[in-house]
Amino acid sequence: MKKRIFGIVIVLCLVLMLVPTTAFAETSDNFEYTVAEGKATITKFNDNTAAAVTIPSEIGGYPVTAIGEYAFYGCTSLASVTIPNSVTSIGISAFYSCTSLESICLPSGLDVRTAAIPNTATLVRYEFGTDKVTITKITLGTDKEKVDIPDTISGCSVVAVAEAYHPYVGNHTHKYSGGTCALCGYIKPSSNSGSSTYTITLEPANNGDVTSSHKTASKGTTVTLTVVPDKGYTLETLTVTDKNGNEIELTNKGDGKYTFKMPGSKVTVKATFMEDNSMLNFFVDVFPGDYYYDAVLWAAENDITGGVDDTHFAPNAPCTRAQAVTFLWRATGCPAPQSNAMPFTDVAEGSYYHDAVLWAVENGITKGTSDTAFSPNATCTRAQIMTFIYRSEQAQGGGMQGAWMFQNPFSDVDLESYYGEAVMWAVANGVTSGTSDTTFSPNANCTRAQIVTFLYRCLGGE
Repeated sequence: MKKRIFGIVIVLCLVLMLVPTTAFAETSDNFEYTVAEGKATITKFNDNTAAAVTIPSEIGGYPVTAIGEYAFYGCTSLASVTIPNSVTSIGISAFYSCTSLESICLPSGLDVRTAAIPNTATLVRYEFGTDKVTITKITLGTDKEKVDIPDTISGCSVVAVAEAYHPYVGNHTHKYSGGTCALCGYIKPSSNSGSSTYTITLEPANNGDVTSSHKTASKGTTVTLTVVPDKGYTLETLTVTDKNGNEIELTNKGDGKYTFKMPGSKVTVKATFMEDNSMLNFFVDVFPGDYYYDAVLWAAENDITGGVDDTHFAPNAPCTRAQAVTFLWRATGCPAPQSNAMPFTDVAEGSYYHDAVLWAVENGITKGTSDTAFSPNATCTRAQIMTFIYRSEQAQGGGMQGAWMFQNPFSDVDLESYYGEAVMWAVANGVTSGTSDTTFSPNANCTRAQIVTFLYRCLGGE
């Protein structure tokens, strides 16, 4: 009998060993989290009124290593978030619908999933050094010019900002090292005479902006100027003159940055900007203020699209299925199809879209409107083009990986439809935000401006 009981115990132990360890859910303060393999993932934040949140590095005795998808969804009052060094990943759309979000402090080693953070929020990257923090990179959000620097991050004192990002520093407490603020580059005036540092005056400019790494500097200091033209404009002239009107030599460091050596006097910086006429080399009906301006310029410069004639792009004209597939094919480098066997009777050999359609069929991007028809002249809908783009991404190893789950923001998108997954992927990756907060308009005609913009957002940064 004892042997029998012992055998049953052994079998039960083996069965338990084969049962996989599952995550369990907990709540602490306003954070909901799951624990798996001894690590915590923040899955939801329950205070929609909070303006500032510091995510703990440990919760319930477990290190916080991840922020889940849609964890802060709907926190419309949230303006700033600090993420601890323990976090190594953020799920897709973790801060979706956080419309007030202005800044997020991120550890430098953090792996951020695409579109986890709205592009309106400024990202501040930091590195720990014992009990001190150095800000290594600042990525300004849309329409942001500067970011305020906190005194501490995750309880550690902020001691420095990388010099290249001094022009982006807003309100902060000066922290001097050898008389120079390590956060913004400001040089403390000499206590005896004040004559060892000199002012740098930036004259106001139209159609662009110039910022300086220093407000004052001593003789011999390297000063960096950052030039940012308004959309549709480009830098025409940039001059730095000393107190006598003599011009100081500038060094173009690329990417809109220029440096000069501070003379032994105050200096004046003056910039002028002129209209960027690049678009006029292509089309007269696309203007700098248009949302699709950059996309059309990119498409024209990369031979992805021509106009409807020599001077017009016709941005609001509907896009045909032939045009849509051809634009996508060109944007991916015009790959040669592997076969000449065209399954569609309405795609003529020698037509401008012939090879593009063959390529699309071979890669599972389109199956046509029937077994024998592609309908090249039919208008392409928004659902169709988003599906074409998504299937192209899948053909190259992209798209959704493994199981996925999204909170569908669109009342007119059925996730079970042929385009449902494609639209969710596009939203998560910043390709589209719909025609309103709650509609995608899948059956609406896709305009030429829309399709080029979709392609630019998906492929233009590569």
